[in-house]
Amino acid sequence: MREALFDVVFFGILQAGKDKNTAMNNMAQLFKTDLTHIKHFFSGNRKVIKHNINAAAAEKYIGALENIGLVVKLEASSDSTDAESDRLAQPVTDKTTASNRTPENHITPVNATLAPPGVDIIENPQPVLAQKIADISTITLAETGADILVHPVQQKKQKIADISQLSLAEVGSDLLEKPTS
Repeated sequence: MREALFDVVFFGILQAGKDKNTAMNNMAQLFKTDLTHIKHFFSGNRKVIKHNINAAAAEKYIGALENIGLVVKLEASSDSTDAESDRLAQPVTDKTTASNRTPENHITPVNATLAPPGVDIIENPQPVLAQKIADISTITLAETGADILVHPVQQKKQKIADISQLSLAEVGSDLLEKPTS
């Protein structure tokens, strides 16, 4: 059985808080190339950074690319002739359920990660046209804690009834007398 081969894939997604220009410059340095050769990787389309490499080499690429702020994905190489990769690539039919899976048609979990919160995951984002903003140079901010309502609504103070006889239930108590299902 041949060793499984993988592709390291990039969709132009950066880790949360990472700057695109810095990531592009770091990637150019990492691959010892000019920035013009790197820009196409940040188009938002699927780009294979490294093709047909073994798992150990793939982990090194992933580590280096994540260190510079990229979110990368590891995919089984389409050129891999490994029997396990071929078996994993077979589609699962609706008739395949957990109860009737056999070693021949089960799905092996893929080692995948979620993008960090706040990361833009749109593969082909549509450009947004810049809009003209009116002159806002006269707008100022109030001091911290300032009351910014010019004419606040005055509410009458309400008398609170005596609540000294009330107590709290024990932590974890079921407060519903007749819970509904």
